[in-house]
Amino acid sequence: IDVEALTLEIPTQDNILVKGAKTNIIGDLDSNEYTTANFEATPSEGDIIVKIIYTDSINKRRTIEKDSWYQK
Repeated sequence: IDVEALTLEIPTQDNILVKGAKTNIIGDLDSNEYTTANFEATPSEGDIIVKIIYTDSINKRRTIEKDSWYQK
């Protein structure tokens, strides 16, 4: 599925200190493409939440939150 206006965001939280922008605008992404996003951050042990925000093929804006365990 293709997505438009893909944005990644690291919300304010205790387990990570983001230096600079907390949002990274990726743009449009076709289903057969991949890309990366970089953030400058200092994580500490525990869950880190990332928000994935995009517009889908029926032109609906969606937000997904994913978390990941970080261990030093």
